[in-house]
Amino acid sequence: MKRLLVNILLVAGLVLTASYAVDGFLLEGLRRSSKNKFGKMNDIVAGRINAEILFSGSSRTIYHFDPKPIAETTGASVYNIGLSGAQAKVQLALLKTYLEHNRQPGIIVQGLDLISLFDKQDVFNPELFVPYLREEELFRPLAALDKAYYRYRYLPMYAFAVHQELKSLAVNGWLGREGRQTLDRGYQGQDKVWTDDFETFRAQHPGGYVQPYDAALLTVFQEIVDICRTRGIRLVFVYTPEFVEMQSFTVNRREIITLLRDFAARNRVEFIDYSDSEMCRNRSLFYNSQHLNRRGADILSRDIAARLQLRP
Repeated sequence: MKRLLVNILLVAGLVLTASYAVDGFLLEGLRRSSKNKFGKMNDIVAGRINAEILFSGSSRTIYHFDPKPIAETTGASVYNIGLSGAQAKVQLALLKTYLEHNRQPGIIVQGLDLISLFDKQDVFNPELFVPYLREEELFRPLAALDKAYYRYRYLPMYAFAVHQELKSLAVNGWLGREGRQTLDRGYQGQDKVWTDDFETFRAQHPGGYVQPYDAALLTVFQEIVDICRTRGIRLVFVYTPEFVEMQSFTVNRREIITLLRDFAARNRVEFIDYSDSEMCRNRSLFYNSQHLNRRGADILSRDIAARLQLRP
């Protein structure tokens, strides 16, 4: 009986050791990626960016700010760390991780939108952060939003069992077979034309749409303000163009923007609001009510580049 127990423990130990070994091999494959979403995260964590102008935010940052024309106009190095679906707490965590590994920028442009103060209790694309859970600035806020991150971090192969696609991505990372690069300095241009998404959304809300928000999330942006002030970084808040019909359709839009604008004023932070821009009235520049297509992003990027050259 004793020998059987020893054999069982020995086999269990070998299985656990093998699990950790395979888990480590696959995680390293993801960390070797040089393209697209994992390539972007790898550049951040490895400290390979060191941009002079940094753009931070959600999808209305990653899709709206093209570093190429901004760099051409300003003569500065530019990178976009925006992530699609990233809520405010995740944006802050990523920014802090960036600053921990890269030289600090002279300017940080923080994207704002109607959902900046929407306190979502989840993480969009949770698998994206799996290889970087030893980064405490990322792990702690992610685990507070989703307890699964404890299992991702401490249980070998758990993440790969839950997110099956990670296995092939990891192997491709080792083999260097990652397909076509879709990001340029973190920017992901959208070669799309107007869809019927807005018309469908409007039909679902005949009385107009009320955007949920929580003013307590301003503490997240206060931390960004404090970080920039302490480090001597010029911080710029930007509310990017939003299709004009969506503006009038959102019942409490003015309330949210006033809250953001007043917060910026109290903290003496530049606030650039494109709500009244001619771009908002040109549907051909959008692919849905919230997001510019590549043509719209090019116009916006050239405009913001000119503004960044001017001191407040």
